[in-house]
Amino acid sequence: MASYYSILRFVNNPLSDESIALGLVVLTSDQIAETTARRPGSEMRAMVRISEAKVDFAKKLNPGCVKLLHFSLSQIYRFFEQDLADQSGQIMQFPIRIEQKFLDRLANYNNGMLQFTKPAYIESTNIIELFDRYFAKFIEFNINPAQKEKESPSSRLRMRIETDFYKPLRGKIDVDYTLHKKQLPSLYFNYHLEGIGVNGSMYALKALDLNANHQIDTLQREVSEYESLIKRLDEFAAQKRITGKPHYYLAVDPYEGKNKERHELYELVNDNPSLPFKCVNSQELPEIVAQIEQKKVHKFSELL
Repeated sequence: MASYYSILRFVNNPLSDESIALGLVVLTSDQIAETTARRPGSEMRAMVRISEAKVDFAKKLNPGCVKLLHFSLSQIYRFFEQDLADQSGQIMQFPIRIEQKFLDRLANYNNGMLQFTKPAYIESTNIIELFDRYFAKFIEFNINPAQKEKESPSSRLRMRIETDFYKPLRGKIDVDYTLHKKQLPSLYFNYHLEGIGVNGSMYALKALDLNANHQIDTLQREVSEYESLIKRLDEFAAQKRITGKPHYYLAVDPYEGKNKERHELYELVNDNPSLPFKCVNSQELPEIVAQIEQKKVHKFSELL
């Protein structure tokens, strides 16, 4: 199948065109497995990955640009988020309604600091495998693995979510569940939850894995979107006359690395009474499961 790729560059010095390759975008019509069915057929899909190691290097190279770089990357994610469908590992996958011109538009997108290269053709048969190969070749070819933050393919948090939350609650509430835009009042983005259920109250759990190698901007955005989603869940509950006290949780383990921003994010969400959710660590998941089972919470999707 025909696919096209474009490289996202951080332009440190526009006068000399000095730049760093930060990320990769691939546009493909290959079929990519999804956990939730979407529109049928061979629609084009954009796949995006940004190297956190390269972003950290860009910050060190130009410390004065940190805030603007964060803002610019968040704007790019929002540029894609018009049809966000799924996030799998480190690759963000987006269905789109236009064809190759999409990458041409990206190449014309230019705020001075971040730029996309003109799209180049790939003859693809296994786009996921090719994506990993191209990402390693074009983006992280010169990064020593020892320089990257260590990450277990299955982090402690993720393993406990699978064994201590998904397994005992599967079939009882909605687990590993994505709420799609417009399913809730004024919801304009899709959002993945580890679990969501209802009895006389709303129950929801979101996992935030600070020790996985996800972009810090992505982690920050997941927290802010969880807050936004909770407001819409409360509106939905009011419409359905679900009046019990809601139980919203953020499962997050303490950050074990040296990244200052991740430590700050953990401190921000942990034990913060101004946030609409309660932070729990992965060891507390069995307690939440026991509460859900005791209260006979059932699937939220049954109300939609």
